Amino acid sequence: MNKIDTTDTDYDGLYDVYETAGMKIANGNVIYTDPLNKDSDGDGLTDGEEMVARFDLNNSPIFKEIIINLGIDGIIKNNYFDYKSDPSKEDTDTDGYLDAKDPRPCLCDVFYYNIENKDFLPIVDEKQCLHYGGNQGWFSEEKWLSQEYVLNNAGCGTIAVSNLLLYCERKKENNNSEIEKEYYMDYVKEIDMLYTQTKRWGTLGNELSKVINVYLKDMNYQASWEYFLNDGEMLYKIMEMLKKDIPVIFSVGPNTPNIFGKYKINLYKQNKEYGSDDLYEYNHNYNTNSHYMTITGVIVDNLASKHNVMLCVSSWGEKYYVDYWEYRDYILNHGDRVTSSMIYIR
Repeated sequence: MNKIDTTDTDYDGLYDVYETAGMKIANGNVIYTDPLNKDSDGDGLTDGEEMVARFDLNNSPIFKEIIINLGIDGIIKNNYFDYKSDPSKEDTDTDGYLDAKDPRPCLCDVFYYNIENKDFLPIVDEKQCLHYGGNQGWFSEEKWLSQEYVLNNAGCGTIAVSNLLLYCERKKENNNSEIEKEYYMDYVKEIDMLYTQTKRWGTLGNELSKVINVYLKDMNYQASWEYFLNDGEMLYKIMEMLKKDIPVIFSVGPNTPNIFGKYKINLYKQNKEYGSDDLYEYNHNYNTNSHYMTITGVIVDNLASKHNVMLCVSSWGEKYYVDYWEYRDYILNHGDRVTSSMIYIR
């Protein structure tokens, strides 16, 4: 038996000969690492820690063995290296958490459910600023009880349904170009005049769903305002629609029974902190209630210490994030499952 060269230049616990010749793992893949760098992928774990290097008294690596029984054709025996994570990849499961901070580095713990166009509705204003969907605040409130005044003060439902309708139209046309703010505002006015006819007190969810059914009838969509959804049902329906590339209109209703109550939900801005304890950092930015918004994505982070299910939403022409469990807590303790719900499109 040939003697194994036990040189380990970088002192990572793996012999150079194995790092350069390659190490076979259980699925048959062969991993190569840098014999001059004990942490080839820079994730904070040495190559030997990731390969779980173990050696016997003769300095030979301790392999695991797989035996495949082929019946009358006999058996196949093969040896492979034990494996915790891939030392050639800083994030083996590509979930965003570096292997050194990931308790399950080979199992993805972060899941994304998004509409196809990451920019949603890219609306450009007169200052060339890019917005994420529409903003009711663009309409003037100078003339009391005018159409623009009502849209400014109570037009969030009309904005949400206009966002949805325009997104579906553009998807059908395969149009991802930027949208002029003036064009968008004219579009909203037309939707309001012909369909939603926004009142001073706003628009009900079931009325918005009827508008969708009429306007998108050629796309065979069937929309309905959902009542009394529990936590799991609502999240499932949101994800189902996003998988079909359909944005989701949802509402944070008023306080119930005291509609003048002051309880609201938080809207957050996201900061990406790659390699930190949590994948994302969320900073509180605003509070709201009695308001419609449009969901364009969901992030499920099973390793996050907080904010483990976040809704990506369009509101006032910006991208915000809503903690799903904070939203559901608001419904349970301060709102209700009738006015705080969603439009489900089949």
